[in-house]
Amino acid sequence: MMNKKDITMNPTSIPHRIDYHHAELGDFFDKNRISPGKPQSLKHRQLEKFLQKFAAEYPKDFKLEKLGGSVEDRSIYHVTMGHGPRTIMMWSQMHGNEPTATNAIVDIFNFLLTARESEFVREILDGATIHFIPMLNPDGSEVFLRRNAQGLDLNRDARELASPEARILKGIYDRLKPEFGLNLHDMNGRRTIEVTNKLIAIALLVPPYDENKNNNPARIDAKRLASVMQQALSPYIYEHISRYDADYMPSSFGDNFQSWGMRTVLLETGGWYQDGPEFLVKLNFIAILEACHAIATESYQHANPGLYDALPLYDKELFDLMIKRAKILDGSNPEPFSCDLGVNFIESVQNGKIVHNGVFTDIGDMRNFTAKQEIDGSELLVLPGLIGLLPPDCTDRILDDSLIQDYMKRGYTTLLVEYDLQRNDRLKNKIEQLKKTALRINVGYVVSMDTLANIPLNEQATALGDALADGAIAVLEYENEAHEYHPLTEKIVNWLHMPRFKTKQIRANKNWVEMLQSYDTTKSAKHVLKKGILGRGRIRINDTADLVVFKLQEKKKKIDVSGPEYVFINGRMAYSRNENDTLVKAGLVIHR
Repeated sequence: MMNKKDITMNPTSIPHRIDYHHAELGDFFDKNRISPGKPQSLKHRQLEKFLQKFAAEYPKDFKLEKLGGSVEDRSIYHVTMGHGPRTIMMWSQMHGNEPTATNAIVDIFNFLLTARESEFVREILDGATIHFIPMLNPDGSEVFLRRNAQGLDLNRDARELASPEARILKGIYDRLKPEFGLNLHDMNGRRTIEVTNKLIAIALLVPPYDENKNNNPARIDAKRLASVMQQALSPYIYEHISRYDADYMPSSFGDNFQSWGMRTVLLETGGWYQDGPEFLVKLNFIAILEACHAIATESYQHANPGLYDALPLYDKELFDLMIKRAKILDGSNPEPFSCDLGVNFIESVQNGKIVHNGVFTDIGDMRNFTAKQEIDGSELLVLPGLIGLLPPDCTDRILDDSLIQDYMKRGYTTLLVEYDLQRNDRLKNKIEQLKKTALRINVGYVVSMDTLANIPLNEQATALGDALADGAIAVLEYENEAHEYHPLTEKIVNWLHMPRFKTKQIRANKNWVEMLQSYDTTKSAKHVLKKGILGRGRIRINDTADLVVFKLQEKKKKIDVSGPEYVFINGRMAYSRNENDTLVKAGLVIHR
């Protein structure tokens, strides 16, 4: 006879299972999503508009309360929905750069308000009272940083309560004393499942309440709830769900809430392949709603906590792009060498916008690693993209596809344009205009010291300083010593540590094929390759992944003289000889 212990802790011994998958949730999300297409674009102001709109249109069903303000005095809100006896509290984005669940909560609001006649929604609202604290860290969200405006990690402030945001979260918990808690986060989007190398889409954690990770009835209930979420998501991401492993952290909220009796589950959103961010919001939408429904109907009590315990742990990181077993010519060393090359897309904020820039994160023997996109490099030669100065008659053709295609085939990934210091239009205006355009290749502006000769002596320093401050990335050295220059101009260049080149050394008149055939990597091209410009022009850890890839001939291991097989710009494929490959306009305006 099966005893109670066997039923609760062995995932294969449960005598019957409840279906925690409701297909209509995915259908509703696909047809009625209202959150932004890019989760990180949801900022505090837009969230406020959603909340105020729902409160105005559904005053009885959507109760909105301001709990207080952040360090920078952005409002933090509490939304109450439902009127059932079970109580649930969930909070999102306590780390400002983890926006997925906040977007899902906006869509959950829309679902609970507009689909009220469905049996699923009625059962939730009749069986539970749900308390939402969306975007607990609005200051961090605004600048897409993990920590708050004090520089504090809110999830390490449960004891000291040094931040106003942590005091707000603790205060609402003390007031409500909810039975269940959902702690909603994003994690490293490149983590894989142990042994399988499969990408983790969702990781679940039932935080421990002590150092020994003991179980008590409340923690077992939380494991049941995590099992519900795992079963709800399995039809979508089977084998891409893991158990998030963490030791007891007495300064974190999840662990403290668990020790105070709130059955707490931490949901960590990982990464995905194509259409990743939108799909991950959908997974959050489904997991949270299924958890609320299981609590409201008390069906979670029939879930097997052993399913949570049986989830595999996360393992090593996955790369976004890997070129395996390739020959590498790195831009500095004269001889190619064989190795694997790993590229990851690093998230950063530039001029208020979030960009994902491909960066070399590892070079070497990585046979035990895998990537979202893998290229067999056993017959490939990988080189850094060339950087070159466009001739004067081409400077206005930087958006000409045929011109750019020709330069990419020659091995260029960054083209430099000389900015005329005599122009009335500021360089910053040209840069801002160009940023609005999808570029196939990287573009940077340089200034020539010789053009200062045509500017009055007392205006030279201002003209040069303005151009360098506006974003010029390099200086072309004097070639006409006969002209008179203000001495301050030379000092400005030195103060700013600007890269300096002679025009003839950096002209875009080279071709990787010709240079390799004559092995001319120690002359003019190497001058740029070795120095690089702002982390480009070399294959080095933490440099930008601008690559030109050639196919090697089988016998003599010579390169295919007809042109490159691929060109990658900022880690994205910008050119391919295969017409079926998907190309991306990933060029950037490079500026200091």
